[in-house]
Amino acid sequence: MNVGLSLKISHRSELLAHFVAERRTLAITGTSGKSTTVGMIGWILHRAGKSPTIVNGADMNNFMAQGSPVASAW
Repeated sequence: MNVGLSLKISHRSELLAHFVAERRTLAITGTSGKSTTVGMIGWILHRAGKSPTIVNGADMNNFMAQGSPVASAW
């Protein structure tokens, strides 16, 4: 249904490429434990006073806050 908003639709890969362009990047890959590892590393960087951009495949409990609609990205 087109409601006339003229919104650009991007693939997830395009959006991720936008976030990491010209930045120091850490990517986590594997077959299991990725979401947990991303959450832990993100929390460590956050608590160390860094300002990480985090995109995870699952909600991260440490980043959940009342009124925050999404806890899988920071």
